[in-house]
Amino acid sequence: WLIDSLLTDRVNETSRRTDLVHATVAPARLSNGLKLLQTILPLEEAVVFQPNDLGELVPCAQLRATPSGSLEAGRNSVWRRFVQLCDRAVQTNEIALAPAGEIGSLETVAIPLSHEGRTVGALLLRLRESFDHSDRRLLTAVGGQIARNVQREEARKKKLDGNLPAFVSARTSSYRLHAFDYLSGVMTEQKFGAQVLAETSDAYALAYLDGTVAYMNQAMIAAAQITPKEVESVELFGLLDRFKSGVFDEPSIAVRRVLQSGQPYERELKFPDRNQTLELRISLAAEGSSANGNGNGNGSHKPSRPLCFAIRVRDVTRMKEFEQLKSDMISLMSHELRT
Repeated sequence: WLIDSLLTDRVNETSRRTDLVHATVAPARLSNGLKLLQTILPLEEAVVFQPNDLGELVPCAQLRATPSGSLEAGRNSVWRRFVQLCDRAVQTNEIALAPAGEIGSLETVAIPLSHEGRTVGALLLRLRESFDHSDRRLLTAVGGQIARNVQREEARKKKLDGNLPAFVSARTSSYRLHAFDYLSGVMTEQKFGAQVLAETSDAYALAYLDGTVAYMNQAMIAAAQITPKEVESVELFGLLDRFKSGVFDEPSIAVRRVLQSGQPYERELKFPDRNQTLELRISLAAEGSSANGNGNGNGSHKPSRPLCFAIRVRDVTRMKEFEQLKSDMISLMSHELRT
């Protein structure tokens, strides 16, 4: 019983350190994910469903473009057909599509929310335009992130009780205790990457696929001119909006392109008002990705699973000035030789 109690304490401590038990984190992450979809898709309404204790799908998060476009649960027979579409997506673990006119006036898409082989719910999207099948990669990636957020909320609600009697053997509990000690060590080591990024002069930020900014180094905070109060609340598009310029005036298009293709988005941004040139790169960090750029480290062509966005901003003002100076010198020398 003592070992099981210690195990429970370690689990709760691990949960606390990873924000699993903070009541405001999971709902906010769900909301952020829907807002990201609204930014890059012609979205009228989005609803996240998860099973209740009876196994029936019930809404746990919702976002709509216009108040009049919403369907109230239980008040419209069309709602039940939407739930049936989500049930089909969950059962088949495939995206289910209902063309405009089949269920309501808008095209409807149901996406299973799956992570690590477990389906935890479904995402219902009502679209003002026809579904673009090139968005499947985008929806699968964001759906995986929303699934993790749903699991985060489940973990918060099911915080373990250390006073429960042990129903497993002492040996099994001991093994689990060591496993969580190992997990705690891994989590500690994961902080090292952030500490390394903090030392670089380039600006770096990491953002989850729901738009939540997970990390910014001091160089990024300075480059984006973010105040200390804004650090905790800034999200992906709020960050990218701070780098808008003539060639980068629609961050949502850039993010959508990265999600659809898996290829990095790179632009050189000029800010004449402050005599500055920045190099922006938005890419997807993917599971098993490697430096060879093929998205996986084993040489296969199987697409890897996207994990998060990586944003890098580099100040290339002086380099561009040197390049211009070099070009001017060459032009001058060529002119002198000709004359």
